[in-house]
Amino acid sequence: MALIHGGQLNQVAAQYQIPVSEWLDLSTGIAPISYPVGDIPASVWQQLPQRDDELIDLACQYYFERVSAAAKQHIMAISGSQAIIQTLPQFVQNESIAKQVFVPDVGYKEHQQAWLNAGYQLVHYAQDIDLTLLAQVIPEQAVVVLINPNNPSGQLYAAEQISQLLSQVTAKQGLLIVDEAFADIVAPNYSVADLVFEPDYQDSLIVLRSVGKFFGLAGIRLGFVIASQNWIQLFSERLGPWQVNGAAQYIGKQALADTRWQLEQKHQLAELANHLTVLLDQTFAQKSRGTDLFRTVTHPNAAELYQQLCQQGVYARLTDDQQALRFGLATAEQLTKLSSVLNTLVL
Repeated sequence: MALIHGGQLNQVAAQYQIPVSEWLDLSTGIAPISYPVGDIPASVWQQLPQRDDELIDLACQYYFERVSAAAKQHIMAISGSQAIIQTLPQFVQNESIAKQVFVPDVGYKEHQQAWLNAGYQLVHYAQDIDLTLLAQVIPEQAVVVLINPNNPSGQLYAAEQISQLLSQVTAKQGLLIVDEAFADIVAPNYSVADLVFEPDYQDSLIVLRSVGKFFGLAGIRLGFVIASQNWIQLFSERLGPWQVNGAAQYIGKQALADTRWQLEQKHQLAELANHLTVLLDQTFAQKSRGTDLFRTVTHPNAAELYQQLCQQGVYARLTDDQQALRFGLATAEQLTKLSSVLNTLVL
């Protein structure tokens, strides 16, 4: 079963019979400010993409706090983290991992769908659970999926808390998957990427990172999987060559190396997120939650409010449980339109 995501503007515009050009699309958590993509050399398009050591070196510097010569053996470029999410259950088909997967009750549903399609038994846990409690209830040889920060709730755990959970997962011969797709906008001490260097954890940790969201370049389909050398070798063998197109690698290298732009982007996103938070909190009784890339409002009539917004050309993301609306960041000009439409809602 195909899941419904944000970003389906053509379909929504047709449904409500409003031209695409007239919509305010806030349905994704992708930064509205994109890394400037300049001219791409013709050779990038003419050659088959190869493993780019420079891209891997830059990714190591960007994602790891401790960079060593061996670091590049723990990271692999992929065509967006979705590529691993969909195929990972196939890689875990062995006797050492039980067919039981713990997933958050609120969170990116492609994780749940991938494991369900592969025949695994799902166990849902509260997305804001105390991780020490989660560690106590997981059985031997289980898979645990953690989204940090959570999309759409924004729930965030520090690396120290996740490390304690990982210790228990490792002791029980299980696997912890940490989806850090939105982690670019939080402090480095929330990422657990460096834990893949710890020999005690062996093959029990896989971390997923996304380039598209923070850099506002979802269309290039670029991400990274961070794990043990054994996992990286398996992914490389199973996924085959040409995982990431040449243009994505070329742009990714520039974006990951541009530290000045990254600092400015964080500042601008924080400012836009603050403006959006103020507006939403003035409109709704329930305070919004989220990150500096999106804000989510829980409301008992979320589905009805979604309809009202769409009827006026504002596309927000109705969450899977239809209990909340997630709003992507809006620029100053877009915020004016959003404010006007929010004032008309029948709450």
